Amino acid sequence: MVRRGDREGLRELVLFSCEEPADAARQKWVQAVRQSVSNQAALSLADNERLMKLGAALHGGETRYRPPQNPAEDPGCTALPVLKEGTLAQKVTRVAERVGIGCGDWNTRLHRDALPLRFGEDRRPWWLVDFNDGLGSELAKGAFVGAVLTNFKSLSKAAQEDLRYYLPWIHASAVELDAARFRTQLDALPVPEASKGAALLFFGGARARFERQRAFVTAQAKANKGVEGMFLSGPTAARAQWAKDAQAHPGVLEQLLALEEKMTDTPGGMTGCAKALFPLFQEWVKKTAKPAASVTAQEFVMRDYVGSQLAYGLTLCGLNDADAPVLDQVFGYYLSRVEAQRGPMVASHLGSIDGWNAAQAKRANAELPDPSGALVTPPTFGMSMHSSFLPFDGQSVRSGVVASVKPQKDKVRITFKKEPRKEPILKCGFSDKLLSVTTNGTRIFEYHCKKVGERPVTDSHAPITVPVYAAGGIKAGSLVLFWDYDDGKEPAWPIEVFSDKSRKKRVNLLGAQL
Repeated sequence: MVRRGDREGLRELVLFSCEEPADAARQKWVQAVRQSVSNQAALSLADNERLMKLGAALHGGETRYRPPQNPAEDPGCTALPVLKEGTLAQKVTRVAERVGIGCGDWNTRLHRDALPLRFGEDRRPWWLVDFNDGLGSELAKGAFVGAVLTNFKSLSKAAQEDLRYYLPWIHASAVELDAARFRTQLDALPVPEASKGAALLFFGGARARFERQRAFVTAQAKANKGVEGMFLSGPTAARAQWAKDAQAHPGVLEQLLALEEKMTDTPGGMTGCAKALFPLFQEWVKKTAKPAASVTAQEFVMRDYVGSQLAYGLTLCGLNDADAPVLDQVFGYYLSRVEAQRGPMVASHLGSIDGWNAAQAKRANAELPDPSGALVTPPTFGMSMHSSFLPFDGQSVRSGVVASVKPQKDKVRITFKKEPRKEPILKCGFSDKLLSVTTNGTRIFEYHCKKVGERPVTDSHAPITVPVYAAGGIKAGSLVLFWDYDDGKEPAWPIEVFSDKSRKKRVNLLGAQL
């Protein structure tokens, strides 16, 4: 189904060229218009011929095409229905393909209803397809590129030379549009020729817009190394690192995709998922954290590919797992300080921030636009199935010297001594190194703490219980820093565990034994 404006344009062009085929001036004008269409939509000569034949077929004789009032009733749309079965990523791909052949836009009711509400009000849930080949077709990729790129048609000439309007291109650069692969897939698409014509114009238009913006960014980068780092080399390097990490740790994404498929719009339904995901976190912490507490739990960052996905997954589990109370508060804190590095789209955004930081370090970022908010973000989590009173605060963790550790099925119950000790006094603040920018534009900066003194402590906390798999290294005499709901109930989560109250050796971080 070629869109109405395109249909009329094709009809007029076909009729104009056919009425007086011997008129050289007329035919020269026709060729010029056809070339302009090809330039704007990145069409090959074969594509152009195909569209002209389509124009003739749609508006000629007995076969004249009359589109229905409701685009969803068009033969192309009914031939490519919204998926009711399949993975969330497959459903996103189908909606994107339908947009590409003209079956409405992303706000069309049928498309909005294809995915759960938690995946965003704008119903462009790129998070679900931000992994290797997550957008399963070139037409779907074109829908992503077309959706995120700035459309300069209604903007001034000054805007077309303003780098701020090219920031979405960084996200789009994560997707390489393959024209040859698109044409192969187009021929196999089970829709009428009219819909294929719409797809040709749609995909070509997205690709042409992308290339025009790439040309501008590349020209700017030649004159400004900061632009080169923020728009080109930074995102490219981040995507290369993402590809390396994703290949080395395939199990992380596999488990998280499986978790997302289990999500519902009401909390619960994931009992046991924290325990299942925790071995991956245990392995990651052993490779990442040092036993010496040179970086406190307050400063700890889960920004890399594995860490950020685990922060996301464990927060999700904590909200929905009956056996993992408090977990959502703790890992929600770490997730709020990073972007979950899912795939090449988020990697591109993080790489642009790295490029901006590098320019700032050299005081060379005066002409650079501020980094934009992320366009690819996790779904809304919704409510927790556990009671919640206070969000986790790394500055306000509770602590105690362990008196006893007693097993209770899949948990351990920890009691504390009333023993005098000294706790460090920390002075914490943010540096000027940017970690991420949220969807609403909030900037998240690196956080640092410095010990400035000590204070005496003599109190003893009430007993707590923690899951067995998070209690590694905890024994009598250990100093345990933990977070609980502060409501007199026993469930808690270990934040840091030291072998004794001297704090010289850290043996557990966030439940992972070191």
